[in-house]
Order: sequence, then structure tokens, then C-alpha cells
Amino acid sequence: MPALWKEALRKSLHTIERPFDATKRRIKRRFNLYQPIEIQPYRGYGNRREQRILGRVLENRITRSPTDDDPWWQNAAAMIRRFRTDEIAFCKLKATMFGETQQAETDSEGYFDIRFESAPPEQPDNSWHEVTFEVCDSITGEDDVTACGDVLIPPGDAQLGVVSDIDDTILKSSASNLFQLVRISMMNNARTRPAVPGAAAFYRALERGDASSEAANPFFYVSSSAWNVYDLLEEFMDFHHFPKGPILLRDLGIDSMKLLKSGHDHKLERIREIMGCYPSLPFLLIGDSGQQDAWLYRDACREFPGRVAAVYVHDVKASRREDVEKIGREIEAEGVPMLLFESALTAAEHAAKQGFIREDSLDDVADCV
Repeated sequence: MPALWKEALRKSLHTIERPFDATKRRIKRRFNLYQPIEIQPYRGYGNRREQRILGRVLENRITRSPTDDDPWWQNAAAMIRRFRTDEIAFCKLKATMFGETQQAETDSEGYFDIRFESAPPEQPDNSWHEVTFEVCDSITGEDDVTACGDVLIPPGDAQLGVVSDIDDTILKSSASNLFQLVRISMMNNARTRPAVPGAAAFYRALERGDASSEAANPFFYVSSSAWNVYDLLEEFMDFHHFPKGPILLRDLGIDSMKLLKSGHDHKLERIREIMGCYPSLPFLLIGDSGQQDAWLYRDACREFPGRVAAVYVHDVKASRREDVEKIGREIEAEGVPMLLFESALTAAEHAAKQGFIREDSLDDVADCV
């Protein structure tokens, strides 16, 4: 789409969306049409000086936990409900962690972004810390709307951090094929969506690290998927026993500055924030060849020289293999090992040789591929 037409479309859609949303909010407030609301905190992260947690306030979607034998139409209905959200805009709430309380207000899409500046207690065996939330606004006439969330503060003796893509890196999605992506997403749930074979075992080995430390290495999952599917991804990872970590997604709504933010820009922003939060920690970057992960990770290697320990790219698209191999040579020119792999076992063997995981972890990965 030509730039001028794209800009005109963006302005038109944004001009229509804002008054429509404002009118809907006024009607709901005037006639008290809000359904019961809920706070949805997303896993946060930080260091011993500052922490950040995101989330959203929505009308309750009344969803239930999926089962292995749910019919496809029930899964499709659940996915549709995820995207038919009724956000609570400009809602005041407060969050408390380590005895510190912060006030916040949701934006026009119901999102909040809360930051703390406090030192956690000395708990070397606990990387996760609880945050409590409470709505302190009579916007819906409800009392005692509360929730609990988690913030990751990695131990000081962690050896490395891992930033991982999600679709076709740990979760089979066929993200480069729109028809297949929609079919798989709509007909399955968190328990029936297939994981990439061996990926969870490989990630658990990376979380344990080598034999020199008992500290758990932190994981961060970065995807261009919408925040609407956060609960599905969280349950998928828990069900398949992936290491617990913040899941950083994006808002697909119409932005006042852009029509839609690109996935590449979103992922690179998140990587900058993560690596900036832990300036002394080296990182592994793991993705797939179906989208732009190799290009993105090359840019990260150039922006953070000496900070990327290795790049792993899951080979899922044969037509891109040659291009990804070319980008791999550029990554290696930055002094960073890069591996294009088809099997998680191949990646695990490379990681063992690099000293990222223990040799005895390879049997666990081999059993799962």
C-alpha cells in the first residue's frame, strides 16, 4: 500500500475509532451496563532497582479451562471471545509489591503499565515475587476487584538469559501460512496445540545451565501475537512444562501514530528493554525461519556487541533457508555463533558444546524429539 494511502487510512480509522469508543463508554457508565470486571496482570520482570508489570482491565469473559477433548467449535468460540474484549478505559487501580504501592490508570484500550523502584528482600531461592492489584475506582459500581501477579527478578548468579520467540519456535503454528495459522489457532486450545518436539526439554536444560551454578537462568518469551491470546499461551507453556517467564506480546489495535506496529519493531523494542534491564547478563536468542527472527537477531547482535552468546533459528521454511544462512554468516561476523537447526536435539548438542547446558541433559531432549 502506498505510504500516502496508508497514512490516510490510518487517520480515517483512528478518527472513527476514538469517538465510537468514547460514546460506548458513556452509555455503559450512564446505564451501568458493565459486566463484572477483572484485572488481568501479565508476568512482569525487573532487577533489584526497578521492576515493571503490565496488564489490562476488562469485562469478565467467563472462560473455563480447556480439556483435551473439547470440540473444534468450542475452541473456536473461545478464541473469538478473546478478541471480542470490552476494555475498561481510564480505570484507576493500585498495585503493591515489597510494601510499595503505586497508583495507575488504564489507557483507552484498558492497558496499564506499572513500575516500581524498590529493592526485594534477599531470597536467593525465589526469582518470582507477588504483586497485588486492586481497582480503586467506582467506574463500574463494583467493590473489591482484586488480582495477584508475578514479577521476575533473576538471581544475581544467573549465567545467561534466554529470549525466545513463540510461534513455530516452541508452538507449532505455521505462522508463515495465514490459512494454516488461522485453522490451527481456531480449532485447538492450550492443551491440544502441539509443541515443537523436544523444545520444552531443551529449554529446561537451558534454565538449569551448566554444572557450575544452581541458579535458574531467566526466560523471556517475545512474540508479535496479540495480548488477547496471553492466557492461552501461558496455559500452553505450563501444560508442556516450559520454563516460567514473562510473555511479551503486542496490541493489534489502531495506533494514533501507526496503522499497525510491525512485529519486527515490537520484538526489537522488547529485546532492547530486556537486555537493558540486565546489562551484565549474556543472552541466547532463539527463533525460527518462518518470519524475520534471523534478521531481528542480527540487528540485536549489532546493537549489543558482546552481549549475545548465541543465536538459534528453527528451520521451518525451506524456501528461506538460503537467506537465513546468509544472515547467519552476518551474525557470525559479529562474533556470535549461529545455528540453523531442524531438531531441538541438534540445538541442545550445540549448546552443550558451548557450555550452556550439561551433557547429561541431552538424554532428556533425545527422549522428546
